[in-house]
Amino acid sequence: MKKSLLILSGLLFLVSGCKPKNGSQDSGSVTINNTLSGSGPYYAMGFSVPTGKLVSTLNSPLDVITIQEDHDINLNVKKLLFVCENFNASFFKYGEYADGATAKTAFDNLKTFTLGSLTEIADSVKVNQVWIFKTSEDKYAKIRVTDTKTGPGSIYPYVECTLEWVYQPDGTKIFP
Repeated sequence: MKKSLLILSGLLFLVSGCKPKNGSQDSGSVTINNTLSGSGPYYAMGFSVPTGKLVSTLNSPLDVITIQEDHDINLNVKKLLFVCENFNASFFKYGEYADGATAKTAFDNLKTFTLGSLTEIADSVKVNQVWIFKTSEDKYAKIRVTDTKTGPGSIYPYVECTLEWVYQPDGTKIFP
């Protein structure tokens, strides 16, 4: 009986030690948009890669991805952009795929990578792309764009992006 209790408590210790710290999450799906909130100063809700949560951009937190649009004078959206105010070149387009199944397979099979040239802004974000994101602490996430939407807004066009992500908190270029 004593041996069984020791084994059970050891297993519980191991399982509890595997939880992400500070309530963070290392993978999932999230939707971000360019809607501004507040009454001045204004802020958006962006995706915090290290915590896996939507957070306010009010105090310019590091490693928070937001979605923005580039539009013409008639407010027609020309392209979507991922932006992060971490003062680093953080985005690398790993690949662009013809359909969702191929993009999903590429994303799932992306276990390790060689980092190419990083940019400060992820230009021309589209469905079925896979991006690598480098945090300010040299940790990585892989991101798959699963959906985008555009529409009219009150002052500027509304844009939205749904993405699947996996964060590698140990700083290696190896995803689980």
